[in-house]
Amino acid sequence: MTLPQPEIHSLLKDQFVVGWRNIEREPWCGLSHGYSSRQTAIGTTNGAGGRNVQLFVLAPDLTVLHVLAGFWHPDDLRAELSLAQRLFALHRDATRTREEKWRMARAFHDQAIQQVSAATLARSDWQSFDRSHEIWRAQAEPRDTVRYVNGAPAVDAEGAVALKSLFVLQHERAKTQLFLPYARFDVERFVDYGLEHYDNNRMFDRSAKNFSVRERLERERQRKAKAASS
Repeated sequence: MTLPQPEIHSLLKDQFVVGWRNIEREPWCGLSHGYSSRQTAIGTTNGAGGRNVQLFVLAPDLTVLHVLAGFWHPDDLRAELSLAQRLFALHRDATRTREEKWRMARAFHDQAIQQVSAATLARSDWQSFDRSHEIWRAQAEPRDTVRYVNGAPAVDAEGAVALKSLFVLQHERAKTQLFLPYARFDVERFVDYGLEHYDNNRMFDRSAKNFSVRERLERERQRKAKAASS
């Protein structure tokens, strides 16, 4: 689900109904080698592994209230769950029009971006291989992952293309799919950042699980793409 912490587990247990779904067959799922069920991910950053892990907060009618891609630090996840609860209260507010709810929901996300702490931004940095790949993609087409100034990509202190924090990126993308039914939410668009081939845990732990189904589907996708282009 995300990084383990007793307070978060208690919050989810007391105020949410927790479920899960296997996304191995979904086209947006990253092609990678995973961790066994007895392992926990530690020391990663917010948004890491976004193609393989998504945390949806749904209303009882399966409306998407909030969504986070990848692993999240407990302190930041706690704040995001609080935001989801505010969005749930807004969703069920019968006194407001749909347009008012959209406007207020966008304001909630804007407020989160404006008030984000330096510590959260530091925990939401890109992993080096995802950063390199995203900068490479930005050379071919405009990307919402990039910070632009006067229509041109901004650069950081080292002269490289400046990417938005993954915290900022996910809130900006969430604003474009407000209060959609879960079945209509475009997950592939939401998690479209970084490498599709994510972390190869096989390099570190021989007990890593191979996603054989995902690998087979990827080989089939590549075969069809090659046939279509020939």
